[in-house]
Amino acid sequence: MTASDEEAALIGAARTGDPEAVLALVDRYQAVVYRFGKRMCPTEEDAEDAVQETLVTAIQKLGDFRGDASFSSWLFTIVRSRCGRKQRAASRAPVLEPIELVDDRPRPDDLLNQAELRQALETALATIEPMYREVLLLRDVEGLTASEVAAALEITVPAVKSRLHRARSMLRDRVERMFPHRLPTPALPLAPGKDLGELLSQYLEGDLTAAQCVEIEARLKASPDCQGACSLLRRILGECRACGADKPPEALALSVRNAIRAMVSEGRANPSGGGTPPTQ
Repeated sequence: MTASDEEAALIGAARTGDPEAVLALVDRYQAVVYRFGKRMCPTEEDAEDAVQETLVTAIQKLGDFRGDASFSSWLFTIVRSRCGRKQRAASRAPVLEPIELVDDRPRPDDLLNQAELRQALETALATIEPMYREVLLLRDVEGLTASEVAAALEITVPAVKSRLHRARSMLRDRVERMFPHRLPTPALPLAPGKDLGELLSQYLEGDLTAAQCVEIEARLKASPDCQGACSLLRRILGECRACGADKPPEALALSVRNAIRAMVSEGRANPSGGGTPPTQ
């Protein structure tokens, strides 16, 4: 049985009102919702509220899920709405600036260790506009395809690609500025309006033509600085994927399970909703 088949079977069982299936479905997707919420909501408390609201709503409206997109994409449409409400409700969101993470001691090389990179990544993510941040979270942290991201955000695939490349460029630039003594900004002659970070993102995403790839590879080969820039972007994207292993706090996980269990036992959930089973 494939992962898709397992998901469909679990959703089908949850729709019958089976308490264990409902809880299993919540457990399966709680971390995914939490990772998105904690990086899109103004505060950790808001994120935890959004997670619980999202999962309760998802179970109550499970009958509305038709399976046209993945279940995770459907969940993202819900949590995105909840996070948006939290952002609008905040009296004034704090303006975050990149922090200086380097000390004054000389370093033997230009490499960043994983802890430094993770701290820089989280700080930089918080400074990126939400419309770019959400695309990067879905594509590079959660690993959704461009089509799945488009479905979750209700935009076109070309819009996803455009925002993704811009987001990656901004993320790399911000991380680079946090380590000015160790990550010199590369110089590469580019046509007016072209951005190195976006070009590197397009290259790594496979969105360039064969001729453009040959040109980029030649430029990278000729410029150690640009090789370093590409290497840094690769490491940042790798660390983004590593963020996909983050789990919600145990207290939150327990709170969500208790809320869902109470909702089901008290008959306040209607997972069938009169809907048809999701198609594959």
